[in-house]
Amino acid sequence: MNRAPHRLGHDAARVAGPDPGTVVFPLERARPGTRDTDLPIFGDLRWQLAALDHGESGKALKPAAHVSGVGVLRSLAVRAPDLPA
Repeated sequence: MNRAPHRLGHDAARVAGPDPGTVVFPLERARPGTRDTDLPIFGDLRWQLAALDHGESGKALKPAAHVSGVGVLRSLAVRAPDLPA
């Protein structure tokens, strides 16, 4: 193990980031009535995410496996008393 002190920024891997002026999320993901000038951009000190329409985000957060797994668990629970000990 190397015990030499690390100089932050000199030996770290370089990560490419978006150019300043790039919008954080596209106008299609914004709430209706939001102007493109109101969208947060990379390089700002703060991002105002209130204009983001969370309807699409909510759809992505629901796992599809859960829906199919409920039916399997339900059928196992119904058949469990019939299983031999």
